[in-house]
Amino acid sequence: MKRFLTVWAVLALAVLLSLTLGVTAVGASAVTEGESGTTAPTLCAACGEAAELTDGLCESCSKGSDVKSNPVLDYLASHGPLLLFICIGLGYILGKVKIKSFVIGATAGTLLVGLLVSQFVSVEFPAALSTVFFSLFCFTIGFEVGPSFFASLRNTGLKIVILAAFFAFAGLGTTILVCKVAGLDMGVAVGMMAGALTQTSIIGAAALDGDMASNATVAYALTYVFGTLGVILFVKNLAPLLLRKKLPLMVKEKLDKLSAGSSHAPVSLPKRLLQLRAYMIQKDSEYIGLTVDQFENSTTDRVEVVAVYRGGECLSLVQGHKLLSGDVIQAVGDVDALNLADDKGLREVTDSAYYQVQVVSRKIILTEDFTENGADLLSEMGLLITDRGGKVSFKKGSTVSVTGSEKAIGEAAKKMGYIKEEGHVTDIAFLSLAIAVGLFIGSLAITLADLSLSLGESVGVLLSGLVCGWFYNRKPRAGHMPQATRLFLKSLGLNLYIGVLALRVGGSFREAMTGNGWLILLLGAVVTLVPHVLSLFFGKYILRIDDTDLLGGLCGGGTCTAALNALTDETDSSVFTLGFAPGCAAGNILLTLMGLLLPLLFR
Repeated sequence: MKRFLTVWAVLALAVLLSLTLGVTAVGASAVTEGESGTTAPTLCAACGEAAELTDGLCESCSKGSDVKSNPVLDYLASHGPLLLFICIGLGYILGKVKIKSFVIGATAGTLLVGLLVSQFVSVEFPAALSTVFFSLFCFTIGFEVGPSFFASLRNTGLKIVILAAFFAFAGLGTTILVCKVAGLDMGVAVGMMAGALTQTSIIGAAALDGDMASNATVAYALTYVFGTLGVILFVKNLAPLLLRKKLPLMVKEKLDKLSAGSSHAPVSLPKRLLQLRAYMIQKDSEYIGLTVDQFENSTTDRVEVVAVYRGGECLSLVQGHKLLSGDVIQAVGDVDALNLADDKGLREVTDSAYYQVQVVSRKIILTEDFTENGADLLSEMGLLITDRGGKVSFKKGSTVSVTGSEKAIGEAAKKMGYIKEEGHVTDIAFLSLAIAVGLFIGSLAITLADLSLSLGESVGVLLSGLVCGWFYNRKPRAGHMPQATRLFLKSLGLNLYIGVLALRVGGSFREAMTGNGWLILLLGAVVTLVPHVLSLFFGKYILRIDDTDLLGGLCGGGTCTAALNALTDETDSSVFTLGFAPGCAAGNILLTLMGLLLPLLFR
C-alpha cells in the first residue's frame, strides 16, 4: 500500500510538471475582485522580480512576448484553495516515504510540494488565513503539553526543563551569531532557526511579512531536512562518543537503576479477597421482598449486586427492584460475606451463564482525599484499579482508572468524585473561545520608548492552550478534545499553514539557490549541531542528568520525535521517553518564544 501511494505521488507530480514545463514563461496571479488582468505588486513568473503584473508577467517581460498563457496554470492560480489542498494531499503522500529510520514527514512533504508548485503558479492568500491555521496548531500543542509541563516543574523533570531552556537560548544565540557574521537578514535567521531546530512555530511567532517572510520560508526549506537527519546522527553516533559510553550500556544502567528503585517501593494490596458468585433466592429466604439496595445494605456494603435474573432473563438493574423467590442474583463482594449466604436462604448456582459480567473501564476524578481508604472502597465495590505503573494516588484531584460493572463504577463515582468524560465529541465552544482569548492576549502591546512589545498572536494562543490543557487535566468537565481531534488539528493546521507559506515563495527559492543557498545549508547545519553539543555537556556536567534522560531530553528539547524513534529502534527500549516527555513539553513552548525574541535581538 505504501509503495502504491508513493508511486501515485510521483506520478501526480510528473503530470503536474508536464503541464507546466511546456511553456517558456509560465504562471498566473490571482486577479483581485473588480480588476481585470492586473494585480498588486508581486513576483513576475518569468524573471522573479517584484512588479506590477499583467497575466503573470512584468512589463519588460510582457513586451514583445508572444508566449501564450498556460490554461491549466491560469485555472490553478485563480483557484487558490483547490491548489492548496492538492499540495497538502501530495505532501502527505510524499511524507510517507521512509529511508531506513528516517521518514520525510507530512510537513517536509507539504513544504517540498508547495515550493515546487510555486515555481510555476503564483497565488495570494489572505494573511488572516495563515493566522487561523496556525492558531489551531498552537492551541492544540499547548493543550497537549500543558499538564506534563506544569507537572515537570514540580518533580525531577525540572532538570530536563532547565536543559530545554538552555538548548533554546543556545539555538537563539547560535543563529544570531552565524547570521550576523555571514551578513544574512532577519528573515533568513528566523527560517534557519525554525528549520535547523525543526520547530515551525518559530516562523509564526516571529510574525514576519513581505520579503522577510519569503526569506524565512526559503531558509526553513533549505535547513529542515538536515535539522532532522543531523539530530538523528548526533544522538545515535556522536553523543555516545562524546559521553564515552555506548547506547546499550546506557540503557542497561538505567534499567538496573529503575529496578533497584522499585524493589523497595511499598505495594498496596486490597485487604479483602473479592469473588464473583451467583445465588438463587429460596422460598424461605429472608431477602424476599427486599429491594436490591436493601440487600446490599444488609451486608454493610460488602457485596455489590451486578445483575438480577428472573425466569432466565436479565432484568434492567434498578436499586428499587424487589427480590422474589426463584430470582438469581449475580454479586461481587467480600468472600467472608458471601460464605454466609447459605444461612440466609440463598443457594449458590454454578451455571456458567450467571458468571459472565459485562465490564467497562472508566476514569474517576477524586473530589476529596481518599489516601487512607481509597483502594479499600473500590475493592469493596468489586472494582479493579487498572492504573499502570503500580503507583496510584488517591489525593484530591487525582485520576484513578478502574474496571468493573457500569453500576459499580457509577456508585464509586457518586461517593468519590465524578467520571472523566472521554467521549468522541469536541467541545467546540470551549475551543473557539479559548483561541479567541489567546488571540486577544497576543494582540496586547506595551510601548517602551519607540519599541512596541507584544507576545504575538501565536504565542498568545499557545499560552492559552497551555493553561486550558492544565485546567482540563484537573477538572475535565469542560473543554473535552478527543485524541483524534487533537491529531487532526495539529497535523492539518500546521501543514495548511506551511502550504500557504510555500505557495507564496515563488521565484525567491530559485534566487536563493543561485545565490547564497549553499551558505544557508552550511550555516543551518551549524545551528543544528552546536546547541545540541553545548546542551549535552551542560546537562552532563552541570545538571548531572542521567545519560538516557539526557539524550531523551535533547530529543524533546529540540522537539525531534524522529530522533527519539531512532534511539528506540536502535536499542529496542523506550526508556528514553522518560526524559523526552518533559523536554518536549518545555521545548515546544520555549522554542516558540525564541521566535518572538529573535526579531527583537537581531536588530
